[in-house]
Amino acid sequence: MPWTASSRRTAREFGVIDGLVNNAGQSRMKGLDDSTAEDWRDELELKFAGVLNPLHAARPYLAASDAASIVNINAVLAKQPETRLITTSAARAGILNLSKSLSAELAADGIRVNSVCLGLVDTGQWARRHTAAESGMTYEDWQAELAADRGVALGRLGRADEVAYAVVALLSPRASYITGTSIDVCGGIGRSIL
Repeated sequence: MPWTASSRRTAREFGVIDGLVNNAGQSRMKGLDDSTAEDWRDELELKFAGVLNPLHAARPYLAASDAASIVNINAVLAKQPETRLITTSAARAGILNLSKSLSAELAADGIRVNSVCLGLVDTGQWARRHTAAESGMTYEDWQAELAADRGVALGRLGRADEVAYAVVALLSPRASYITGTSIDVCGGIGRSIL
């Protein structure tokens, strides 16, 4: 298993593994009638294997750490599903539930588990969609229109460094009493109060 070899290599080089960030994602723009059994299987496999495989490989090393923390990158879709992203929304909700369960299960090993739920973040995915749209708009104007359409209160897409800040904060020993929670990094797109 490649994750196990990678975990061993990391532990050899650095002595311990204090943190694990799981980030496996994609979005399937499909509703129920357009989604095949294969779409459901692929989406659930990607999201759950993207958390469970690295966890199994790193768990012994995390348990040996005195500052162990796992952060699962998720999406606000986990809390407020969209019918046009039905398989992705369901898988994201499952990962949020799994993260909460893992926080209780792994607490005895001294491993904290939290989630960062993203809204619209400026990634290659959005640049590709802008190019494919052939709108004639600049990327900046297209992003602003997208943010307005999706109800992003701050009126823009997020940046990778803004996501990294939340992840690093949760990985930090200063967050040693935080487990089983999720932080939305979404510019105000989140409408859920839970």
